[in-house]
Amino acid sequence: MQSVFDIKISYSERFADIMGKQFRGDCTVHLLCMAGEGVFTFNGKRYVLHKNDCAVISHTHLIDVVEDSEYLKVEMVSAPLSFLRNQLPANNYGIGGSIQLFHEPVMHLKEDEARHLHQDLQH
Repeated sequence: MQSVFDIKISYSERFADIMGKQFRGDCTVHLLCMAGEGVFTFNGKRYVLHKNDCAVISHTHLIDVVEDSEYLKVEMVSAPLSFLRNQLPANNYGIGGSIQLFHEPVMHLKEDEARHLHQDLQH
């Protein structure tokens, strides 16, 4: 069993860090775009992030290209997938949600939703 002290959670405000080893492997990245524009390629498909967009990526090894604008501002947190799964309540939505996020990892949030996510990332 994995100890709480063995869990590696990474945080960054640099978009390019998503290509770094702390954001690769058996982890899931939660990224919030707070300003500017960023581009990444995931599983061969190009995605553009704008303000208030959130990306949830569990297969980070499928990220190939990362580009950012001069004014891009992001916050992202990475945690082991096994740790995150243990935080979820028991339900039957996990598989469907995982499939949906694999095919469409970017979500467009309303201003208040982005603000709540930003607060969550800060905690």
